[in-house]
Amino acid sequence: MGRLFQLFVVSVLVLLASRFFFKNKKVESEVNTLPVELNGDRNSDVMIIFLHGYPNTFRMWDKLIDDLKHNYFCVNLSYPNFAEGVYREWGMDLVDIVDLIKKTVDTIEQSEKKTYKKMVVAHDWGAVFTYLLDSKYPKFADNLLTLDIGAKLDTSLKTRIFAISYQVYLAANFLIGGEIGRLGTNLFVDKFAKPYGLTKEDQARIDSSWNYLYYYLWKGILYYRKTLENYTPSVPIGYIYGKNKTFMFHNDEFISYLNATKGCEVHAVDEGHWVMNKNFDKVLSVIKSRVRSLKK
Repeated sequence: MGRLFQLFVVSVLVLLASRFFFKNKKVESEVNTLPVELNGDRNSDVMIIFLHGYPNTFRMWDKLIDDLKHNYFCVNLSYPNFAEGVYREWGMDLVDIVDLIKKTVDTIEQSEKKTYKKMVVAHDWGAVFTYLLDSKYPKFADNLLTLDIGAKLDTSLKTRIFAISYQVYLAANFLIGGEIGRLGTNLFVDKFAKPYGLTKEDQARIDSSWNYLYYYLWKGILYYRKTLENYTPSVPIGYIYGKNKTFMFHNDEFISYLNATKGCEVHAVDEGHWVMNKNFDKVLSVIKSRVRSLKK
């Protein structure tokens, strides 16, 4: 056990040393609010907030927003390093991103001099941020629709092995950084990720600096695990997940809660993690249905 610990310490030191000696030369950005694109009807009573995941960008939601912008105010948020021109070498802690989601939306409402009924539509990491946001700021939004990541995670041995393997791999590539980290990250994305709505331009920008989400997840794993274990939604949730995956990003408890709770709904679709690949119309239909419930 002692030798394993020594090997772990040496590995961490090597990773940090490589990051220091091959430091990225990009200029860091000051981030007071999150990168955002605003579209649609600002006079609508409803604001739809979009939160993408990894390794996606703003562009994941373009097709949905093209349809929804005629009737609703669409707020499309991204994160440092994912959004072009907004860079931080060490990324940003998850709790800080959650706070900036609220601050950014609050700032928009102050600018518009209007309080909207708010719905969050989120996929992957966006779903994680949504649960953390609802936990810290209950009823900040009025309705939630999350895609393929549940609030309660499957803890079976199979799922743990797969999840820990790829998450630690991506976190390690973030720590390594530089060309080695970029190559390791792109190897993972090319082999395992088939992101919906990822443009060739954005795919060419993907590097290990995007992986900070996994680094901060494991840095604060005890806090985030406890927060999600104790989380009870403050507003209704819709959940759409792909059933064609090696493992699920939710457990039976979460599905049972949704089925038993008024205003919640769950849909299993014939797809993998990026549920909109084959189910765009289904996702759009559920969004419109849930938005209509806000207007009653």
